[in-house]
Amino acid sequence: MPVKLLLIGLVLWSFASRAQTENKAQPVKKRCSCSFSSIEQGGVLRGPYSSYFQAQTINGISYKTWYAGVGAGLDFYRYKGVPIFLDVRKHFSKGKFSPFVYADGGIHLARMNNTKSASMTTKYNNGFYSDVGLGYKFNFVRRNGLSLSAGYSYKRVVYRQILNYCPSCDRQYLNVYQYSFDLNTLSLKMGLQF
Repeated sequence: MPVKLLLIGLVLWSFASRAQTENKAQPVKKRCSCSFSSIEQGGVLRGPYSSYFQAQTINGISYKTWYAGVGAGLDFYRYKGVPIFLDVRKHFSKGKFSPFVYADGGIHLARMNNTKSASMTTKYNNGFYSDVGLGYKFNFVRRNGLSLSAGYSYKRVVYRQILNYCPSCDRQYLNVYQYSFDLNTLSLKMGLQF
């Protein structure tokens, strides 16, 4: 009886070992090499109206040498605003030192500048925002690193001033003036990507 049990055990063991080797021979599905990445950066906007501070946060997906994300920031150049934009980057190396190019495009929210007084109301419209440039990333561990970039930034600001009180005017007629500015600046940024 013990010999029969031993033979049955050996047969079962051979089937089990064959099943394990067959599973190892099957191809393993490769997972996507995508990963979540966040960029936190601050810098200076330099243009004809002096220098102003900027800050941005961008969150997105890295795939090989490409990166795409959605960003928001603070832009204090002449007229305060909050740019909300799509960011696309292309790195030219996966090594420790990686040059890259980037392009941002979106909307510049400027309505926070609206004012109202007894004599005048100022209303801002949201405008177009863009930033393109190149940079250099110093990788510390894996894809985490420090980035330095320089680029050309553009934003459009449009606002209307409505005179609420005019002593020499009939009350039914209000004076409305509209202004628009195309603001071009040099954008210098330093940030961390993780």
